Amino acid sequence: MKTTLLNISKMSLLLFLGLGTILISCSGEDGKDGIDGEMGIQGEQGPAGQDGNANVIVSDWMHISWSIVNSDVPPTSGRMYFQEIPGIDNIEDFVETGGVILVYLKHGIIPNGGLVHISLLPYQDGSDHLYTYISTTTAPQIYITGLVLRAESNDVTHFENNDDFMVKYVVVPANIAQNSGITSQTPKDFDEVVTLLGVNQ
Repeated sequence: MKTTLLNISKMSLLLFLGLGTILISCSGEDGKDGIDGEMGIQGEQGPAGQDGNANVIVSDWMHISWSIVNSDVPPTSGRMYFQEIPGIDNIEDFVETGGVILVYLKHGIIPNGGLVHISLLPYQDGSDHLYTYISTTTAPQIYITGLVLRAESNDVTHFENNDDFMVKYVVVPANIAQNSGITSQTPKDFDEVVTLLGVNQ
């Protein structure tokens, strides 16, 4: 009888403890969230990505130096060839696929740097006429393939090696030309091109 009573007491105690545990674990509010730890040290910044204008090529200002002049005395026409332009393997394909080449003339309105103007070619002033075109050939032993600066004047020798007449080209790949809007409206002002393409002068 004592054993039975003892067993019932143990069972009642276990039942009471079990029921209490269930009630405690299923009721009441959740505890407050702990405090967040401090932010760790920020890692080093990775290398900068490629600029959107990374493939735009802007040459330095160059003196005009005629590759060919006609036989007039003084010569009335001259041609200057830009045979190798960085980033262009085939100039005809480059232009046909939407690439753009702009050529600018820096010319002194007042000689010796008194007043300087920058004009997009073609340029016309009196008898002076300068323009560019692309020359392609299947006879490279006779003709030259490339960008050509052509001048016509009463005397083209005054353009040559003269600080008052210098040229610069801007090469714009097709994707950048299309995204910038240059293909639909060519900026005549060189500063506008610099701003539009975000390139250095």
